[in-house]
Amino acid sequence: MAKRWQKVELNYLKKHGESKSLEELADRFHTDVETVEAKLRELRPEALGAVARAEEKALEEFEEGIEKLYQEKWEQALEILDTLAEEAQIPELSARARQYADLARRRMEGGDDEDPYLEAVMAKNREEWGRALEICNRGGRAKKQSRYAYLAAAVLTKKGDLEGGAEYLAKAIELEPRNRAYARRDPDFADLRDDEEHADLLAS
Repeated sequence: MAKRWQKVELNYLKKHGESKSLEELADRFHTDVETVEAKLRELRPEALGAVARAEEKALEEFEEGIEKLYQEKWEQALEILDTLAEEAQIPELSARARQYADLARRRMEGGDDEDPYLEAVMAKNREEWGRALEICNRGGRAKKQSRYAYLAAAVLTKKGDLEGGAEYLAKAIELEPRNRAYARRDPDFADLRDDEEHADLLAS
């Protein structure tokens, strides 16, 4: 059924179409991204252009942050990636930036030079699920370190194992309560958020 737009909603869309992401607008209006995009195109075609430019800029900054990471310029990488994690309008990009920022922060704090977290993140991003999980669980990492538990939860959820994903996410939240808020925005947990059986895990 097509959405019937209220006047107040249209006014909000005109005012905030350039500053809010499509996902944020869709959530506000209880509809999908495609519906918002179509209405934006109808009302203010230039607004979509502004959103596209902002997303392109964020992607360029993300690439710069990753480049600094591989150059072992930890402080510069952290500054770029932390900012993206908080401000990027693309949820998936925000989640990835936070993962890499965590790695840069640990290196700045004198973490293990052989820290395999980056390898696990890259394996996940290549959809090498088994490899990513093996790294996360080696030596009981996912039981002791929140970032590995969170990453394992994301991998299992993406694989379609919601029970396993929920179990690891619960552990990640136990180890670091802020992971609950992160998971609410992380697109990797979309299926878990939509699953009524695990709704309490991500509730406020």
